Amino acid sequence: MGYCRKIVGSLCLFLVIGKATANGPIELHGSGTTNPSKFYWQMIDLFEERSKTPLHMSYRAVGSSTGQAEFLGDGTAALNDFGSGDIPMKSSNFQNLTTNSREMVHFAFAMGAIGIFHSVPDSATGGELDLTPCLLARIFAGDITTWDHPDIIQRNQNLNVPTNTPIMMVHRVEGSSSTSGFTQYLDTECSASWSLGYGSTVAWGNRGVGRQGSDGVSGYIKETPYAIGYIDSGHGHNLGLSEISLRNRNGNYLTTLQANIASAGDLATSVFPSSSDQDFSNVNFLNLAGADTWPITMMTYIYLQKDMSSMDAHKSGLLYAMLEFILSDEGQQLLVDKAFTSIPTAVKEYNRISMNTTIVWPANRTQFIFETASKTQKWVGQGEYVISAKRSTYANYERANFDQDITTLKTSVTSLQTDVASVNTQVSALNSGCSCDDDDDSKNIAGAAIAFSLISMVVSVVSLFFAMRKSNQRRGMDNCVPSVSKPSHVALDDKTTPTHDV
Repeated sequence: MGYCRKIVGSLCLFLVIGKATANGPIELHGSGTTNPSKFYWQMIDLFEERSKTPLHMSYRAVGSSTGQAEFLGDGTAALNDFGSGDIPMKSSNFQNLTTNSREMVHFAFAMGAIGIFHSVPDSATGGELDLTPCLLARIFAGDITTWDHPDIIQRNQNLNVPTNTPIMMVHRVEGSSSTSGFTQYLDTECSASWSLGYGSTVAWGNRGVGRQGSDGVSGYIKETPYAIGYIDSGHGHNLGLSEISLRNRNGNYLTTLQANIASAGDLATSVFPSSSDQDFSNVNFLNLAGADTWPITMMTYIYLQKDMSSMDAHKSGLLYAMLEFILSDEGQQLLVDKAFTSIPTAVKEYNRISMNTTIVWPANRTQFIFETASKTQKWVGQGEYVISAKRSTYANYERANFDQDITTLKTSVTSLQTDVASVNTQVSALNSGCSCDDDDDSKNIAGAAIAFSLISMVVSVVSLFFAMRKSNQRRGMDNCVPSVSKPSHVALDDKTTPTHDV
């Protein structure tokens, strides 16, 4: 730097900028399961906006099977920097890696539930629709095709649907971990009624309608009356879909909202192999015992190369930092916000052994550190390889404001709708008790009804306006600002040294 200061200022600046441009941003790219895609995208936004050093990270939501295939690549080299799936690497793929002198590690980082969602009107179900594993198997196998089938009615005495109402069954297409977990569950629990086998793809034939990705399935259920399909619970509940109450191993009927998803995770370390570089293909969390245990629970994994010694120092450093963040309190809270269940402490420790003992990193791996929102690290925080929560964007700030405004507006609208419903009830009561001999009373009642109907319309219009405003503003900022995310209020553990663990 002393020599650089002796050079003409503009030339020095040119050299510095030229070097940064020539090196380009640090890149990291993954692909796989669609279920946690929103989590990956938000984490990427946080990293890119919090980093002083330019980063370019991406995640392609293409399904678990594609994530495995791209991690496998041509056998000798992966096409992605990391893969991801809600199923372990299948045995044949794991053996393929071994044949090509490659080893891999499973990094388990979240738990989720596959729920069964439907669009039968609440007025027809009475608010609950119960199914056993075998009823579910018969529906998806094409044996039961109408909602008024005697076996469904026997379990749901309050179900009142039109005669011969068809069941609009929808399923995933292409490789899907949701399909793998769901079909394995049906095959295990009701093999007599299920002949399609199990796996990330099955031969559906002409049974039901196929849709790609969790968004495709949930969208079909939302748009199609009397539909049923399997999706990760987060997608279903985010869209406000109704969920089937499924009988678990203990004989209790419950939804994913009523279940304790974490209870299966407590058994994880006894289900996992002793080391993360071994074959995980027989690991599953289906139909475990427990009064409130959900029967179709999935563990989400990141697929990692065991030997990364030849990986670029910056890329490997960024990958290690991403894994640190995922295990942190903030990372796990982001998963909870996306309707996943955080992993138990024992699984976190299992992963730390993988990161620090099992995986072979480059000797010169770049060391990224974290600066939290609550603890300023003077001097250190302005370093080149610091992911600092003190660094953000104005668009990020505005999004937080929009979210708060929308939440407040929704509360106000709900209150107004309650008031309108109450007044409408009073108006109906007055109308029913009115002899209609008094024209003035009739006019007053009619006027009140009209007035409150108008209020209802205004409330609906205002709600729609703000929803559109929020959508447009988000879209506009997405076009203008490459790295935007809703800020999390959960910080990483405070540390003050540049070598801390997260």
